[in-house]
Amino acid sequence: MEEEKLSSGAEKVERITGASHEAQAEAAARRAMEHAETAARLEAAAETRREAAARASLAEDEQKQERRQRRAQEKAARREEKRRRREQGKKEGGIGGWLAAVIVLGVACLALTTVVTAGIFRMNGYACDAENAFRANLYEMVSVSEDLNGNLQKLRVSAGREEQRRLLTEVLVDSALLESALERCPVDGVTAADLSLFINRTNAFARALLAHLSAGGTLTEEEQNTVAYLYAVNSRMSGELNDLAAHVTPAQIAEFLSGKGGDVKGRFDLLGEETHVRPDYAVEPPFSEEGNVEENQLFRLEEVDAAAAEEMLKEYFSGEHVRSVTRAGETVTREIACYNFLIEREDGSEIFAQITKRGGRLAFFEAYGACTEKNFDLTTCDLIAREYLSGLGMEGMSAVWLADTGAAAQIAYVPMQSGVRIYSDMVLVRVCESRGKVTGLDCSKYLMNHTDGRACAPQLTRAEAEAKLSPALTVRAAFLSLVPVDGRERLCYEFDCLYGEEQFLIYVDAETGEEVQVFCVCNGAGGKYLR
Repeated sequence: MEEEKLSSGAEKVERITGASHEAQAEAAARRAMEHAETAARLEAAAETRREAAARASLAEDEQKQERRQRRAQEKAARREEKRRRREQGKKEGGIGGWLAAVIVLGVACLALTTVVTAGIFRMNGYACDAENAFRANLYEMVSVSEDLNGNLQKLRVSAGREEQRRLLTEVLVDSALLESALERCPVDGVTAADLSLFINRTNAFARALLAHLSAGGTLTEEEQNTVAYLYAVNSRMSGELNDLAAHVTPAQIAEFLSGKGGDVKGRFDLLGEETHVRPDYAVEPPFSEEGNVEENQLFRLEEVDAAAAEEMLKEYFSGEHVRSVTRAGETVTREIACYNFLIEREDGSEIFAQITKRGGRLAFFEAYGACTEKNFDLTTCDLIAREYLSGLGMEGMSAVWLADTGAAAQIAYVPMQSGVRIYSDMVLVRVCESRGKVTGLDCSKYLMNHTDGRACAPQLTRAEAEAKLSPALTVRAAFLSLVPVDGRERLCYEFDCLYGEEQFLIYVDAETGEEVQVFCVCNGAGGKYLR
């Protein structure tokens, strides 16, 4: 990553939190304590690495013994083969023919054995070095993730500001160490992107909370929910890493390092998927988990370098009173590649943002800051979000999902084409109801999929499609919708139905009458579907 790293997690905290309101003496004492705690933490990590190296050395000694036994067995097999050939030669060609054959064969075998043996020694050495490095790195990931898990677990129940600051400092250090260890792990791009994004967001969220606490604030209910969510995801990740380290075999490591995948790759893929688990209180709109469909429109754009992307980022956030911008590496998947940035504003708050490598478009951002009061209702937040999207060139958007989570509005928009909702191009917007300001955006699907002039002519009438529904349902509304299913778009009738007091969204193919998808809409902390 091209991140401008600091020398310790404590110095990161000091940079973010800014000048303290406390007396200089108290601030100096606290920094000294934080330095000491960080040093102890790093020393513990170093001790873990030394223990891992010792275990790796023991494993290498066992492997050497196995290789010596294998070579002895191979040598005995060669002696037996020579004896068999010698007896066969005596029977078939006499001493002269046998002697000539043995001389020629012996010279060839000597040369071949010299080459192959030297190659085996080198390859075995490389394999052992790679395996030992992987094991040591895996042990470090286990140690750091367990420590991160413990700090998040305690942070869930801590109510004291100083203890919360100490725990958040530890979270900063742990997440930085975990990201460093992940960089040394040869996982594929998609998995690395998933894990790196989760770790970076955890780091940025911890820094935002530290700044909030240092300014005299307290953790809101939403922030505490987020801490609980991060703990739940990291707990599963930590458990998977621990189980992998305890049971992985040398053969499985060799298979993974050779690029063949196998069980180790499957376990890391599962770790990446764990980061997609949504918090219990989040209410997601239909088809929000789908990605690119048909042709990826981003591939039509020219690639920009990191420096150009940073300049484009500053233009997007020109009204945010930016103090500094830090590059935080890249996120690369099969569908989209982005440069990651951390923006520090003049008030010490931060924004995590992603700019596409192709075209330099703003794909995602999260602004960290407390939203504690409801000064703006959903209708007003909808107007604020539409104005923001219009500034990005996204006109004619229809709100298909509105949710009120705490003091923040979560709204999903899709463009309309010939009266059809285009779910493939969904844009997610978050508006702070305290300040009436957009604090989150995800328009990656819009950037990948949006084109004009899609063919949206249904073969079935609404009445014909509605006849395919269960007669037990009461249809309240219907819309024509283009929805993403398994990498391609399908034109459907979207029916908003009731079964007693239960609400369902049912999508029926407008050409075949087949039920494509059924969603049950439930009441939750974030509200429910609103038309």
